[in-house]
Amino acid sequence: MARRPRSPYRPGMGTDPPYLGDREPQLRRFREYLDEPGVAHNVLVTGLRGVGKTVLLNHYRDEAEQAGWLVID
Repeated sequence: MARRPRSPYRPGMGTDPPYLGDREPQLRRFREYLDEPGVAHNVLVTGLRGVGKTVLLNHYRDEAEQAGWLVID
């Protein structure tokens, strides 16, 4: 019987997975929002448990800090 490949996603409450699966479009769009401080943008992150919402938000925080934004946690 063939074994299924192991998923790189593991429940861990915001722990970075070994691979951030195809999130570059979201990160790119968020960087564009950061480049337009005079324009209001709303971001809603939703999804089932374990899909990486907290991990994505942590990456958003890192991007904002690198762009010189003050992040309140």
